[in-house]
Amino acid sequence: MTTNTFLKQIANLQNELLTAQKMLDALKQSLLTAGFSGQPASSAAAKPTCKRSSRSKPLTFCTFAYRYPHSSHRLTRLYQALLHAGWIAPDTTPDSFLSLFEGNPTHVRIKWTGTQQHLYYLIRRIVERELVSLPQGVTLWQITESHFVDKNSRAFRCFNKQKEPVKAKSAIDRLVDILDPSGRDC
Repeated sequence: MTTNTFLKQIANLQNELLTAQKMLDALKQSLLTAGFSGQPASSAAAKPTCKRSSRSKPLTFCTFAYRYPHSSHRLTRLYQALLHAGWIAPDTTPDSFLSLFEGNPTHVRIKWTGTQQHLYYLIRRIVERELVSLPQGVTLWQITESHFVDKNSRAFRCFNKQKEPVKAKSAIDRLVDILDPSGRDC
């Protein structure tokens, strides 16, 4: 291979790399517009951003899909139990809560008045027990951060830093039991 040929190949590779970078930048911009961070989950885990923010205009984002739609009354029972426990705001409507488990994109945001640790454990256990499915390419924490806000209407962040709750663990496990149709009827 001559030096001229080699230099032409390098120039072609540089042009291809530049084109790929432009395409990546355009994709990142469209993802940001759609409400995604534009960073892979591994980058987000390496550099978590722990700032809470409030969005003035809610974005439409995908939701969990409850695996037992014929048992949707169980979701209503979970809603009632969370309301009774004071972990979701009293103005949360059943339809709003249920929409988070239909598997369809929605802009609904639930005001979670319990602790972030409780929300973390509840969602983690629901997913671990395979009571809901996730859309391809979306994490449970992306859905959770998109649809749950704290009592001051700020988005939750840094779920990767949460730990299992000590005192409320068994109570949350009982709440998750409500959704499981293979267990005893609740």
